[in-house]
Amino acid sequence: MEKDVKVSNVSVFKINEIDKEKTDKNVTSESDYLEDCIGANGIWQTFVSFAILTRSIAMFNMISIVFLTPTTDYLCIEFKDNITIEARNGTCYENCTKYVFHSEAMRTTLISEFGLICDREWMASFSQTIIMCGVVFGVSIFGWISDRFGRRVALISSSLLNVITMIPASFVSSYWMFNCLRFVTGIASGGSLIVAIPVIMEITGKRYREYAGATCLLPDGIAQALLALYAYYLPNWDSYLLGLGVTCILILILVCFVPESPRWLVANGKVDNALKIMFGAAKVPLCLVEIALTRLFKRRTAIASAFLVTGVSMTGLIFTPEGHWATTLLGVVGFSASSATYAVTYLCQAELFPTPLRNMSFGIVSAAGKVGSMIAPFIANMSPKWVPSLIFSVLSVVAVGFCLLLPETKGKNLKDTID
Repeated sequence: MEKDVKVSNVSVFKINEIDKEKTDKNVTSESDYLEDCIGANGIWQTFVSFAILTRSIAMFNMISIVFLTPTTDYLCIEFKDNITIEARNGTCYENCTKYVFHSEAMRTTLISEFGLICDREWMASFSQTIIMCGVVFGVSIFGWISDRFGRRVALISSSLLNVITMIPASFVSSYWMFNCLRFVTGIASGGSLIVAIPVIMEITGKRYREYAGATCLLPDGIAQALLALYAYYLPNWDSYLLGLGVTCILILILVCFVPESPRWLVANGKVDNALKIMFGAAKVPLCLVEIALTRLFKRRTAIASAFLVTGVSMTGLIFTPEGHWATTLLGVVGFSASSATYAVTYLCQAELFPTPLRNMSFGIVSAAGKVGSMIAPFIANMSPKWVPSLIFSVLSVVAVGFCLLLPETKGKNLKDTID
């Protein structure tokens, strides 16, 4: 009981101190009220971190195209007027009335379902572009919802909208109806992609924020690995999507137990609600976790180095013959380095902006990044093969220069006011 009273007194004192700071611009403090009340990182924070699983929903949707439109062979087996022609695999014929399809990865695909070959071949890449276009809108819409109505509202609503659109998409028989649903799914995925990250950053103390930043990317890798399992056991494109949708229902149920961010409550004047959550969290035994990845470097150094490694790897691919073992090695190194940039970018962005603007700013930053994701499928299919690598390497090197202009944020407290 004495411990609870002590925690309560400290909590009230710290939050009152924050209220005072809002009216007195000259008052500054390096003490973090949330960390002082409930600790830098513990069991409660670990539980709330399950909110980051919503990123798995977004990654399911954004990367599922790999198995929806895999490399697919096709052969004409029927011509007009019963003309007999020795058809060649992968060749289009104007007088062909029926094609058969074969893919090593899937039994049926979007390509075979909607005949996305010949003059309709571009429509396979368009399906990915349309969902990424939805993501661009989603990160902004749900970023605003998160800052205006709360992190929890945005988390649950984006996850629910994902489920509502993902499951029906597996039953449609029209290509354009499928893409309409995918566009709305993209909007919902934009929310699932970004909303959880500010929540994780806001409940974690600055000593363990690097850990939180790295944790934010764990669902990405898990989702990518699971997609292969779904494709193996559900080899038809419709059952494949349905399986992903059912999994997202389970994630939605889990997210419903995630509480609101105390920082958002304090920043929006709901101090009593914040205290209730903080008192409950303070009673949970602390279990601190350490990580050494980004703790070893400053933010600018880490992100610039990751972009530089990506650029060097892409440059190496320009001069590596297709099919050579070095191509796989450079590809893995480049992909790993580019993935690392996400971890540091999320961390740096969360530290740059105050609580009232954090989610909206993250939405804008994420939307800018998704523009590249919309264009990427078309760049990857450009000829000759070295052109995509050249484009990606140049952009990575340019990014290094811009990263060096960023202010350093490592070890700084998260700000709750714009002042």
